[in-house]
Amino acid sequence: MPGGADTGTVVAAQKAWANYLGEKSHEKTFPLDKQGSVNIEMILIPPGKYYRGEGKDAVIITLTEPLWVGKYEVTQHQYESLMGEDPSHFKREGKDAAFHPAECMSHIGAVKFCEIASTGTGGEFRLLSEAEWEYACRAGTRTRFYNGDSDDKLGEIAQYGGNNHTITGRIGSKAPNAFGLYDMIGNVWEWCLDLWTPSYDMKTTTDPMGPETGQGFMTRGASWSSFAGNCRSAHRGRDAETYGGSHLGFRIARVPSGLIDREKPPILDCTGPAGADAQTVAASQKAWAKYLGVTSHQKVFPIDKAGKVTVEMLLLPPGKYWRGDEKNPVTITLTQPLWVGKYEVTQQQYEAVMGRNPSHFRKEGTDAALYPIEKVSHLSAVKFCKTASENTGAVFRLLWEAEWEHAYRAGTRTRYYNGDADDKAVDIAQCNENNFVSTAKVGSKAPNAFGIHDMGGNVAEWCADAWKKGFVETQTTDPRGPDGGAIRVNRGNAWDSYGRTCNATARSLSTEAYAGSQIGFRLARIATGDSPR
Repeated sequence: MPGGADTGTVVAAQKAWANYLGEKSHEKTFPLDKQGSVNIEMILIPPGKYYRGEGKDAVIITLTEPLWVGKYEVTQHQYESLMGEDPSHFKREGKDAAFHPAECMSHIGAVKFCEIASTGTGGEFRLLSEAEWEYACRAGTRTRFYNGDSDDKLGEIAQYGGNNHTITGRIGSKAPNAFGLYDMIGNVWEWCLDLWTPSYDMKTTTDPMGPETGQGFMTRGASWSSFAGNCRSAHRGRDAETYGGSHLGFRIARVPSGLIDREKPPILDCTGPAGADAQTVAASQKAWAKYLGVTSHQKVFPIDKAGKVTVEMLLLPPGKYWRGDEKNPVTITLTQPLWVGKYEVTQQQYEAVMGRNPSHFRKEGTDAALYPIEKVSHLSAVKFCKTASENTGAVFRLLWEAEWEHAYRAGTRTRYYNGDADDKAVDIAQCNENNFVSTAKVGSKAPNAFGIHDMGGNVAEWCADAWKKGFVETQTTDPRGPDGGAIRVNRGNAWDSYGRTCNATARSLSTEAYAGSQIGFRLARIATGDSPR
């Protein structure tokens, strides 16, 4: 979104991820030593997508895993308790040592602290990567600082040269960001995992790390002596790994326990010369179902308040595939699993949620459960998803166009999911050549390797994206269409379309208010185990 994510959205994501990980709260205290006598307060940072950098140089970064992050910078008390010494220049004694950041910290010392804490507790402590650090700092914002763009307000969140040019300040004495993290700006610079690089690797936008070799390590966040310009969320610094000045400290992260032992399955790679065969596709679905803690990659979910009306769904695993035609393909990577409707939304399902059936080819009684809803605008389809979500507490939505094509292809690289020959389109699609009269029963044609029916023909399916002419990809990981617009994408074509157009790449557009007898939609549901995503 242009303004980022607001505080309510940020906190809701934290709470949802805490629930998913089996935690009582997104705030937690962890021991740093074996005896549990020294502790650290940490905040759960959910996976997310954000703009790293500023202005025209900003790049969308995707982080796929949750992470516990220190609520405050590591204190002198915490450091001395584990390391047996405190090299801080602004050294505090007694209780004050627990309220002031450790400084004169080298990168080597910060890494060693994490290793000792990990060994002593069995947890996995480490520094934040640079990409994780900026995400944690921004906390949903896209402004220069996490409280806006004005230098005049910087003093509300930071100990810096404009209000404290002499010494480190007490941790947590300034306002936190939306995640609940203090002193992400000012007080002491914070070491990151990454080696220094003058420019980012623009090819890696998912869980990026710095270069394998280099001179010096990244520092972020500025310090008690910094100018306002160096306190920006996007500002980058570096120092030699052996250097430890009074402006240098660190903040630590901890990998959630459930993610240490659980290995994520590989994404479904469909980029080989022949794509991925049906056996590989099904194996990927089953592996991701197991990862999510569900017994099958096929599942039935309620969509009404009473739980009497349900939708059959299939698990769409994360994947990599060639999007577009063979003349101008683009490799797309989808990083998250998703439940996708086995069939297009039916008249019965729509009426149960919305209280009406606007279909031109309206069916009565039990037949309403067997025929797709049509004469539904994009606006109404979105409202259906919102209402089903409110009814059940789950997150239902339309598929993004990139997800739709992945779901259609099901591992294939051919024109149709059953080959390249136009005359075979009739085997998988209700179209002009075999049904130029009306919609047909859902599931009456052969499914693809995912087990999904009617991805081509019967009714065209609204996607979440606004229309983008030219189909030029600027984002290849979890791509989305433009932020908004009254013209919306639909895919798959319909009963009145020529079979040759019911293929993987054909794209159509209509205004969001248009509701014709050839347009319906298919439902997606955020995967239960990954619902915060």
